Amino acid sequence: MLLNLPIAQPKMMLADKGYDGDEVRSSLLMHGILPVIPPKANRKQAISCDFTAYKDRNRIERMFNRLRSSGLLRGANPGAARFRCEIYRTYLQRHLA
Repeated sequence: MLLNLPIAQPKMMLADKGYDGDEVRSSLLMHGILPVIPPKANRKQAISCDFTAYKDRNRIERMFNRLRSSGLLRGANPGAARFRCEIYRTYLQRHLA
């Protein structure tokens, strides 16, 4: 899991509505990580979301989609997994630490 990566403690986790669950939110908060997850439409208790920070999630997804379409992150490329891990590590160190 991401919480076990050997990097500085992340300040927040940007995720989509699929991760909007009380268990996920409480686990993140117990580790000192602010969950930035928009609530599902069927959520009974309203929860606020920092939509300004949430916009970064879309920017990150677009970056990975461009890398995939360029062929750098395809499974056929033998160094793709190592390259992807390096990108994740660099991003997490710069933006979430």
